[in-house]
Amino acid sequence: AGQKNFNLEEEKKAKQRAVDGDSSDEEDLAPEEKKAKKLKRLEKLRRQEAAASSKFERIRSWLKRVLKEWEMDIDELPESVVRSVKGRQEIGSHKQTKQYLKPLFRKLKRRELEQGITDKLTSIIEHCKR
Repeated sequence: AGQKNFNLEEEKKAKQRAVDGDSSDEEDLAPEEKKAKKLKRLEKLRRQEAAASSKFERIRSWLKRVLKEWEMDIDELPESVVRSVKGRQEIGSHKQTKQYLKPLFRKLKRRELEQGITDKLTSIIEHCKR
């Protein structure tokens, strides 16, 4: 049962990477290649954000970009910080945030988010950009 769960989890991760545009396994890449790939992905997210035509697209692309920037900041932490309690908390917070935002991303993608929430998120994003 444990191996089956592991295999299912790996399949889910592979599908998510495909959805996110990460077709190769980053674990197999050298640190410089990982960083270059993430920078390329970040640039793509910035272009998507600039080209977004609807509120749903703007919110979704902004959130994805901010999460990617946060991930890159975590990747640049020194190993001593990563191994510390504070570092582990930061990594845990990032993973938890990504997980908790998945339902919001789904609703944004399907354009099913209520108008009031969409308006408030747009307002928050506009204030963050200032």
